[in-house]
Amino acid sequence: MTSTYTGIYVLKRDQAVVEVQVVDSDGEASSLTVESYDARRIQPPKDQLPEKSDYFDKLDMGKGQDD
Repeated sequence: MTSTYTGIYVLKRDQAVVEVQVVDSDGEASSLTVESYDARRIQPPKDQLPEKSDYFDKLDMGKGQDD
């Protein structure tokens, strides 16, 4: 069964991924443990996700470009 979640960024502690922020098909966000993320086989793989700060930096850079 395909997951309804999509990974958006990771949270790290001591250089290790400890949580993954996901969003469901309705746009609701939540955090999952690494173990739960891996067990559910959510895409993309956690090693392809940006860290939280990089994710929000990228969003900030995109603001105002379409105005």
